[in-house]
Amino acid sequence: LMHFDDEAGLWALTTALFVGSVLNVVATAQAIHTDETLLAGVIAANAIIAPAYLAILMVMMRSALVGRIVGVAPGSSQGQFSTPPPATATATPAEPPRPPMGALLCLIYALGVFLVVEAFSAWAGIGDYAILVTTAVAVAVPNLFPGIRRLLDGAREIGMVSMFLFIGVISAQIDLGALGYFSLRIMIYMSIALALNLVILMGIGRLFKADPQVLLLASLAGVGGPTSTAAV
Repeated sequence: LMHFDDEAGLWALTTALFVGSVLNVVATAQAIHTDETLLAGVIAANAIIAPAYLAILMVMMRSALVGRIVGVAPGSSQGQFSTPPPATATATPAEPPRPPMGALLCLIYALGVFLVVEAFSAWAGIGDYAILVTTAVAVAVPNLFPGIRRLLDGAREIGMVSMFLFIGVISAQIDLGALGYFSLRIMIYMSIALALNLVILMGIGRLFKADPQVLLLASLAGVGGPTSTAAV
C-alpha cells in the first residue's frame, strides 16, 4: 500500500529501531550506507511516534479492558521478578567519583575506545561496523573490570551532549523540503507497524496468560529504548 524509494533501507532502519534504540538505527545506517534524508526521516518520525506510543502504553497498562482481553489483570505479576539478596550478602559502600576528574576520565575513556576501535576497524576492513564494535567494547570493558566504574562520572551527560551533536550533524545534511512529507509517510508506516505489534502482542499474552504490563513494557523497551522502560 505504501511505496518508498529505498524500501529495504526503511525496513532495516525501522527494524533496528523497534529492537533497540536510535543508536541501533545509526549503526545500521552506517553499515548499509543509508541516504541521510532517510535516516533523518526515521529519527524525526520516531521523535513523535515514541512519546505517543509511550502515552498509549501507559493508559493500556492501567486498563481493565486490556486485562479482560488478555485474561490476566494488569500488574498481577508484581514482585515475581525480584529476588531478595542473600542473608550473607553485605553491602560494600563504593566511593563516589569525584567530579570533575570523574567526568574527565569518562571523556578520555570514551574517546580512547572510539579512536582505538576506529583504527582497528579501518585496518580490519570493517569500518562500516565501527559503531557496533565500539558499543561492544565500551560495554565489555566495565563488565570485565567493574572497578573502573568507581573512577568514571558524568557518562549520561556526556552521552546526551554527544547525541545532540550527532543529530545536529545529520540535520545539516538533509533535504528539509523533502523531509516533511517523507517523515509523515514514515510516521504512518510506523503507526501501522506498531498497531499490528500490539494486536499480535495481546494474542500472545492471552495464549501464555502473561501480565499485560510485562508485555507492554517489553514492547516499549524496543520502541522507546531501555531508558523509557526504566522511567515507566
